[in-house]
Amino acid sequence: MINQFRKQFVNEQRRALDLGSVAADYATVPGKIGINAAGEAYVDVNFPVRFTSLPAFTSGFEMQEGSGIISGLMPTGSAYVAEWKTIERLPTTVFYTGAKIHVVTTGIYYQKMILNYEFKGTAITNPSL
Repeated sequence: MINQFRKQFVNEQRRALDLGSVAADYATVPGKIGINAAGEAYVDVNFPVRFTSLPAFTSGFEMQEGSGIISGLMPTGSAYVAEWKTIERLPTTVFYTGAKIHVVTTGIYYQKMILNYEFKGTAITNPSL
């Protein structure tokens, strides 16, 4: 009985420390993805923080060094969030923990591009909660 009480007491102290280490702050999650050919693809991204509201998504593309460009087949790229990964904490809290990005590129089939992206918003820094 005493051991059970001690375990419960220790668990409650750890939980209090975890709650004390939570800090909501503005966070930026950057990333890069290599794209080896023109076409469509999905990319899964997991955040190292938990966003407390829907984060803003921005993206841009660059050609990898040595990739050729042909007039009339100029490369283009677009990316958008197709799906959000979330964790719900009842009754009303939703944390955004990742995203599925849909990527579409056009141009020469064998072109090599880099997708640069960022997610920005308010997040908590202790993802164990």
